[in-house]
Amino acid sequence: MTEPAGHRPRVPLATTPTWLQPLAGLSHRPVYLKRDDENSPAFGGCKTRALEFTLGAATAAEATAILTAGTVGSNHVAATAVHAARLGLRVTALVLPQEPGRLVARNLRLALAAGAYLEPVPTGVSVHPSRERHRTALAELRGRGERPHVIPFGGADPVAGHAHALAGRELAEQARALALPTPLRVYLPAASTLTAAGIAAGLALAGLPFQVIAVDVVGDPSVTGPGLLERARAVAASLGGGDQAVRAGEVRHVDGCAGAPYGVPGPQGTRAARLLRESADVEVDECYGAKAFARFLADADGKENERGGTYLFWHTGNTREVESGESGRVRPELARYLH
Repeated sequence: MTEPAGHRPRVPLATTPTWLQPLAGLSHRPVYLKRDDENSPAFGGCKTRALEFTLGAATAAEATAILTAGTVGSNHVAATAVHAARLGLRVTALVLPQEPGRLVARNLRLALAAGAYLEPVPTGVSVHPSRERHRTALAELRGRGERPHVIPFGGADPVAGHAHALAGRELAEQARALALPTPLRVYLPAASTLTAAGIAAGLALAGLPFQVIAVDVVGDPSVTGPGLLERARAVAASLGGGDQAVRAGEVRHVDGCAGAPYGVPGPQGTRAARLLRESADVEVDECYGAKAFARFLADADGKENERGGTYLFWHTGNTREVESGESGRVRPELARYLH
């Protein structure tokens, strides 16, 4: 596999490799947890891996500010705010409404405390870089003398795929070192599916038998973007693999697991989060990760899945306890999410 970091700017934000934790008592078969949630004491998870490259590109371009977008309680917006502040980059984020909740409030507090400027955008207004709202924000930043670098909605920048491919290769190396039975059956929560696509590309180029199962936790087709297979092949091709490096059977996008509106806990996810907490003392957020973990447990124990290999859940969220501090005066449109 071509080394993505060899010719792409990168800033060190994550501590890797993250470990594989065996989970006892949750399934009749051996199951594992990939602990990406612990990859940074500031803000962990898959977003931090991606930011090593997206913020690396920003610093290489001598940017002074970041313009990005997400929902009000977006993991991406919070992670970007926290890590960019440590690099001296000012963050402006165009944020769309979502249902209030504990995770939303936590992420919003983190973003505000890190000094990010969050601009609420009404439902139905596009924040795509080609649209007027985004172009206006970009012009405003430039008008203030900033040199802004754009990171797309949710962090879905092509260079982020390279970060996740490195993560896939990391897993392949760990699996070989531990002599884990193959194929690896890797489950993770999915929105845009770029994380899953990158991991699949990395595993494919490492030559390890696998299947990546991206569990939809959004329930909104407008968020998922291009197909998972298409994205995985594009990442692999950008790293020197052929355009068919990822085979159709090696990736699967599972719908119908959201169980509740975007960003809102559902009953199955809440139960799965409790099981993980009680059995392994590991937290997983009930809005996203827990919904995918519920599907992971169901498949691992399903009689129709009496196949060989290793079942592994990739913990993509942040579980570090971070002091959010004081964020000062909060705009009324955002204040309602903090209660």
